[in-house]
Amino acid sequence: SVKVGDLVRLREEYKVAGIDYGLGIITDITNYPEEGLISHRVVWANNDYSFHSKSDLELASESR
Repeated sequence: SVKVGDLVRLREEYKVAGIDYGLGIITDITNYPEEGLISHRVVWANNDYSFHSKSDLELASESR
């Protein structure tokens, strides 16, 4: 399971219009039980950030 501080990348099938954000770091995980959703805020190498479900992400490197 992913956690804050982990390095992640977007799964191939979620790369929007062929844009590759490269590696990002999870900075926040928020649980929305009403929606049955857990949102992962990822800050990418270019300083953009976006929000993803765990299924959008694959772990690149676990934080220690």
